Amino acid sequence: MSYDTNVVYDQCHSISVSFNGLNVINKNVQIRMSRGFLNNLTIKLSEMDNYSFNYSCTIDPGSFQRMRAEQFLEINFDELQSQMIDLLHEIQNEQMFLKLEAESNKCRMVFYEKSRLKSLIFLVIDLSLTDQREIIEEMTKSIATLKEENRNCNYRLSAIRNQLQEKETLLGATVSTSKIFENRVKKDMQMLENVFCTTLHKLERTIGEKLNRLSLKQVKLLGDVESVKNDNRLKCESSVRLVNSLHSLRLENERHLKMVDELKLEVNHLNILRRNCEDKCATLQRSLESKNHDMQDCKGQISELKKDLQDATMIIAQKSKTHDEIAKDLVQANSMLVNFNNQCDTLSKELDESREVIQLKDRSIKEINIKAHRMQEEFDVYRTKYNVEEFAKLQQELCLAKQKVNDLEKHNKETIKLNGLLTRKLSSGDVSQPARNAWLPPSQRSNY
Repeated sequence: MSYDTNVVYDQCHSISVSFNGLNVINKNVQIRMSRGFLNNLTIKLSEMDNYSFNYSCTIDPGSFQRMRAEQFLEINFDELQSQMIDLLHEIQNEQMFLKLEAESNKCRMVFYEKSRLKSLIFLVIDLSLTDQREIIEEMTKSIATLKEENRNCNYRLSAIRNQLQEKETLLGATVSTSKIFENRVKKDMQMLENVFCTTLHKLERTIGEKLNRLSLKQVKLLGDVESVKNDNRLKCESSVRLVNSLHSLRLENERHLKMVDELKLEVNHLNILRRNCEDKCATLQRSLESKNHDMQDCKGQISELKKDLQDATMIIAQKSKTHDEIAKDLVQANSMLVNFNNQCDTLSKELDESREVIQLKDRSIKEINIKAHRMQEEFDVYRTKYNVEEFAKLQQELCLAKQKVNDLEKHNKETIKLNGLLTRKLSSGDVSQPARNAWLPPSQRSNY
């Protein structure tokens, strides 16, 4: 067995070793794994202090097959190296355990794990005592390495001694120079003491003069501080007054804000009423298409009134600094709201009147339709009764009746248009005299 240099694993472990199953001792064992000829795995156990404790084994594919069959292993020969390295790392982390059962010429490595009931053995490797020649070669190599290390240590010691001698000479030179510097420093210190004493006397005089000046300045400053205190008291009193005034202004502002909120609620109520009016107008639009333009004008005016209300609220918000200005703005807003309420009331009245007029027109149209239907029935009766000669007369009468119906429809359309003009002018708030005369017959228009 030769000493292989292709080392895969080489570390020291503290392992419990039992000799002949009796004595159990913890030893620091060097575990070395290496790859040899034909990719064989060589495992060696040794102790640095005891050369007699030296065991090794070589595992080739044939011996591994025997181990696999005996121990029921589930790995291949190529996986043995990596698995053993993992087991050794787990032993270092105390996740696994390793023990050595040594005899005179043999040693057994047992990888196991402890549980509550028993120890579970994972892997067992049998090692034999290494050859004496190999041990002697290792000892000679270690002796040679120790000699080389000893020589290097001697060289280092001689170099260190030379450095120490150079440093001793340097120390002697530095001691002599330090004595010279000490004498110079003593002389300089005496000179400094004399200069320091003279400067101290001068400084004492100057400090006394400055202290007198500072005392006078302090008296002046105390007077100034008292004046500043008085001013500060006056300012504090004025600030307290300002705080009280601000508190009163805040209370007034809160009251005005409450008033503004109430006004907003009233405006929302008016908007709800306006929406109800719009819904009613929508029903009128279904029956009369000409009312769409009028309602659009009404919506435009209502949007303008909204803008006026928004302008009024902005004016109220901007003029919240003083009570007088807020009161004026509130009076203006109340007047605008009163006007708006009056306009809404007038609009609602006019809409009710227009509805009544439209209902009257609808009734008249229904009556005309009923009359036309009756005439048609009478015509059918006459057509059955009379001959062809009188049928022409009846046709002429029917044409006249149709012309009358058309005239009535035209008159109805004119009245609808006039009603639309009236609603527009009523929504704009300007009802002129000619519009009123338009409702009257030609014979009565001159009286107004």
